[in-house]
Amino acid sequence: MKKCLLLITCMLVFASCATTQKPAPFTTVSMLDYSLLTERGIFVTESNSVGFDYETIGSVLIQGYGGYVKHNDKKGKRERIVTQDDYYIHDEGFPITKGKYQYIEPSLVDAMITLGDYLKDVGANGIINIKVTVMPEDINDDTNNKDKIVITGMAIRR
Repeated sequence: MKKCLLLITCMLVFASCATTQKPAPFTTVSMLDYSLLTERGIFVTESNSVGFDYETIGSVLIQGYGGYVKHNDKKGKRERIVTQDDYYIHDEGFPITKGKYQYIEPSLVDAMITLGDYLKDVGANGIINIKVTVMPEDINDDTNNKDKIVITGMAIRR
């Protein structure tokens, strides 16, 4: 009995001596590449003023949202989900994926391409005061998305 009690005591002592590693300092570098726009002949600046005359087309707002996709095993392709019931169930407000569904974050590249297409469609060849924000979305809201990319600016014609 004493050996059993000693064994249990030793197990508790050693099990409670877990050490956690503190995170080490680190630095990250990120750059937003505007070449997706400039290669298409679109002038881009974060400044709200430029040194040339321009015609204002209007304010632009691009929003990209994350969402769920269904994997098609036979062809290896992804298929967008349309209804909430197909991919999403709630458990105390948190999403739980089921089956072969996967959350895909919004794409900054897709948002920039959409912006470039839109600017060309409205006859703009520049955007000033561009602001790009990548933010987590509240998962309890009505859109059921986790992440969002927002690009704003003023479309101009030089």
